[in-house]
Amino acid sequence: MKKLFCFLLPFLLLSCTDNNDDDFNSDENLLILPDSFNYRFLSEANIWPMDYGLIKIKYSENNLPIQVLGDFVSLPSGHRISSVFDSTRYEEYQYNGNKVLRLKKNTIDSYVSNFRAEFVVENNKIISSKEYHISKIEGLDTRTKYFYQNDRLSKKIIYWTDSSNNNYSDYGIESIYYFNAKNNLDSIISQNVVLDANLNTNYDFDRFKTKQVKILKNYDNSKNPFKQLYLLDRFFDRSLSVNNYRHVIEKSYYDGVLSRHNEFDILYFYENNEIDLTR
Repeated sequence: MKKLFCFLLPFLLLSCTDNNDDDFNSDENLLILPDSFNYRFLSEANIWPMDYGLIKIKYSENNLPIQVLGDFVSLPSGHRISSVFDSTRYEEYQYNGNKVLRLKKNTIDSYVSNFRAEFVVENNKIISSKEYHISKIEGLDTRTKYFYQNDRLSKKIIYWTDSSNNNYSDYGIESIYYFNAKNNLDSIISQNVVLDANLNTNYDFDRFKTKQVKILKNYDNSKNPFKQLYLLDRFFDRSLSVNNYRHVIEKSYYDGVLSRHNEFDILYFYENNEIDLTR
């Protein structure tokens, strides 16, 4: 695991990156840049029983992730879709100003997935994103808009647009983010909402009756090693806090009645009060 120190002196600022990467610079005094992590961290619930080894991360000279090697891929298995680990698959991140393009590739051939993701980032925070499939002439793009208050994520809205960038439907998914006094993520409440053209939201409880609640508990006192991995979908929620939650409660409601309840712990191993991501 690589660490990067930034010192602010009275008359001199030693920057961790050059001026062209201000949108991605961290405001932390100590930046943790994990160069590998155990495959099990790809799932919060540590659901994979086998030992597949380590996921490798490569960074640019400006300490931005440019490659994440190793991932689970979905493959048909009878009447089900199974997740299979592929050590040759990787995600590549290409930076252009405040925009990031994410590609899925393979190390053994020239394979490049038709599925792409684009992000707009400002001050180390995702402002918007778009996921799309380049082989579909007529298809839907999945878009996400992020909203911040007091330097923390307050809300995100997922919605869909057609090939001409017009809103496909009048509804989306709104997720509200709540933080505690220690700047750690406390809970997320998600539900379908009615949207207008400006992404203003309204609730229609006669039309949309489901709600999902995610509660994060049992935080440690260790520095968060996932903060710089916010562009990786699997780590986004974990990247938002100062410390690391170790217990997750998931609840689903239908028409105000609890329909699903799930709880699990996240196992971390520590060394010198820091998480050892290789275990």
